[in-house]
Parts: sequence; C-alpha cells; structure tokens
Amino acid sequence: MQKLNELRRQISDRQAERLAIQRQRCSREQVRAILDSWLANAEEQGRAALQLAVDRAMDGQAFAPLYAQGNAAVFQSPGAAPFSLDMGPLLISVLGKAAIKKTLSALVDELPDGLEPVAKAKRLAAIEAELLRLEIEEEEFIVELEQAGETILRRADARPEIILA
Repeated sequence: MQKLNELRRQISDRQAERLAIQRQRCSREQVRAILDSWLANAEEQGRAALQLAVDRAMDGQAFAPLYAQGNAAVFQSPGAAPFSLDMGPLLISVLGKAAIKKTLSALVDELPDGLEPVAKAKRLAAIEAELLRLEIEEEEFIVELEQAGETILRRADARPEIILA
C-alpha cells in the first residue's frame, strides 16, 4: 500500500504542476514586451493628441488637450452611448515615457516568472509523459493487488483508457 500511496502522491504532484504551468499566461519577458509596445504606441498617440490641440489653437480654436466629449449618463439618457477615454497616451506625453515605464516595470517585477511558450510546451509535454508513466504503473500495481485478493479503489480522476488497456 505504501507504493500505491507514493504513486498517487507523485501523480497528484504532477497534476498540480501541470495546472500551475497551464495557468501561466505569459512570462515576465513577454509582459515587458507588451508593456514596451503599448508605451511606444501610447506615446505616439499622446503626442498626436497634443499636436492636434496645439494645431487647433493655432487656428484660433480653444486650447483643450485633455477635453473629452461624450455622454456617460446612460441611465439618465436612455439610448445614449457610453464612452471611455484612455488617458494613457496623454499621461505618457505629459509625464514622459520613462516615468510611466518605471512604475509599470516595478509591477511587472512582482509577477511570478512564467515560462516562454516553447519552454512551457516542452515542460507540459514532459509532465504528460511522466503522468502517463505513473498512471500506467499505478494501474499495473492495482491489478497485481486485485489478483492477490485485495480490493482497491481507483482514483476518481483515473483515466479510463489506462484502466481498460
């Protein structure tokens, strides 16, 4: 029974590891690349918005670089479309890309480090192979015990294809 308990513990450990890896969406490096891409795009958009406000001022229009127009009172005005305003580009233009990057990079550094996509796929494949080996070994041991007259309950998540093989 000790051997069976050990096999089941190993199976449970591999299943938990597989789940943890599957839940990892991106590595820190991937998040940093996403951050850098967003910063570059937002900086360009913010500069364009500020330039538009300056150009309008040159044409004699009111200088309003942070002006937003829309109707957010959807509940008070049925049929009115809500709007959202991304202030990121303007903040980057005003505060500077370095300041925003410094703040966001600190948050990225706090993320658990994930695996790169290729490493993640390789690790998941290795876990699957190990799980298959352990589950086959577990089933063989259960069959041996049953042939010796023992009654053994299988795990609730035991794979039918292994049991019936």
